[in-house]
Amino acid sequence: MAYVFLPRLLLVWGMTGATILVAVVLPLLIARSMRRGHTFVSEEAVTQTRGEVIRKQIRFEELVEIRARSNGRMGGVPSESVTLIAADAHGKRCGMHVSRVFVTSLQPLLARLEREVARRPKLLANPHERELFQAALAEAD
Repeated sequence: MAYVFLPRLLLVWGMTGATILVAVVLPLLIARSMRRGHTFVSEEAVTQTRGEVIRKQIRFEELVEIRARSNGRMGGVPSESVTLIAADAHGKRCGMHVSRVFVTSLQPLLARLEREVARRPKLLANPHERELFQAALAEAD
């Protein structure tokens, strides 16, 4: 008789364990990962790190395109973002997405990009991209 309840008991404990993993452990791991990531803007480059390790770095002189977007709000956080697209020495394109969800303000990056766009207007592919960039500048102030 006890053997009949054993599979059900294992199923219940298995489901409890899976629920704890999904509802508690996974969000904690995601939060930890988000807290370890940082984005730094200097006069020469934008750098994304994970802990102390540099994940991506795009130098402003390597930029070939800039895309600014605003997608309303994500929960209580505005979801403005900037995508930087660069080409390396071999012509291979790579991108970096900097989102307001993960940084306090896009203003330092946008201020630096504004100077770069003034110097190289072709970074904004078309008039629509220019409008979106100008809107992002206005929102960041």
